[in-house]
Amino acid sequence: AMLLHFPVVCMKICAIVGLPMFFILGPMHCFFGGHSAGQDHLSYFSAGNVKQGSWLYSLHCVVVWGVVVAVTRIVHVEMERFMKLRWAWLRGMAPTRACTVLVSGI
Repeated sequence: AMLLHFPVVCMKICAIVGLPMFFILGPMHCFFGGHSAGQDHLSYFSAGNVKQGSWLYSLHCVVVWGVVVAVTRIVHVEMERFMKLRWAWLRGMAPTRACTVLVSGI
């Protein structure tokens, strides 16, 4: 069940990070970037459209830290949830099996 939950967590991270990137930073690159991409219309929403020394690079520093905080928070919340399920699973096993450690590659 937890293996099926992992892609859900990944989709959650992609939505929390990707949607603001596309709908906020993308248009800012397009309209305030300085049109550094020239005739490359596919790069208008990317950082390749931002001129050297633009104020948008300062905004990117803030966005990077926002991504770091958001992903770290999600990972910690999901890890707590996983550990509760893991400990409940281990407590439900026979004591001998719950305390066994797999050693390989010696």
